[in-house]
Amino acid sequence: LLYKVNTEAARYYFYNLQRTSFAKEYFLKRGIREEVIKRFGLGYAQDRWHDLIMYLKKKGFNENLLLEAGLI
Repeated sequence: LLYKVNTEAARYYFYNLQRTSFAKEYFLKRGIREEVIKRFGLGYAQDRWHDLIMYLKKKGFNENLLLEAGLI
């Protein structure tokens, strides 16, 4: 379950990067190609810390698990 919640968190950050043009530009300007971003699942964390918690709760994970996983 810890692996599953961390995988879902990584997907969330990867999705954020895909929909945030300035964040993606940051990687590309530094020579990190799209294929590298995808291969390593690089992502972007926005300033709103609670967004990840809300996302994971909607996916069915509880706060105790998020705490145990080190996500909060």
